[in-house]
Amino acid sequence: MADDRHRGTILVVDDNVTIRTLAKRILEIAGYTVITAADGEEGLRCYEENRSGIALLLTDVVMPNIDGFELAERVLKMDSDVSVVLMSGDSSRDYQSLEYLAKPFRPTELIETVNRVLSANTQNTVVHNTH
Repeated sequence: MADDRHRGTILVVDDNVTIRTLAKRILEIAGYTVITAADGEEGLRCYEENRSGIALLLTDVVMPNIDGFELAERVLKMDSDVSVVLMSGDSSRDYQSLEYLAKPFRPTELIETVNRVLSANTQNTVVHNTH
């Protein structure tokens, strides 16, 4: 199962360079391949360029131009099987039944959330991958 979780790439989108860099480092130490983007527009471009390899979008909610909700919506329209985790410091918002990671987060919280979401998605799609 561990090998299944580490297939594909994680796209981390956050306009805060410290959070973006920290998330990338934590996820790479955990064995994931990571691409980063500084805002929603760059995140959308990165997704379009690497679409077939991205397994999970980890995005901040509040960003200029394209926010995390719009980015997630646009990515999910392109590929409904991609996993999405929204990050925010505002736990009072409605995250529209998408996975949510509260900021600030501990490294273990980030890894556990990503592992859980990717494992759930792998279990849901494994039948499609066997034919």
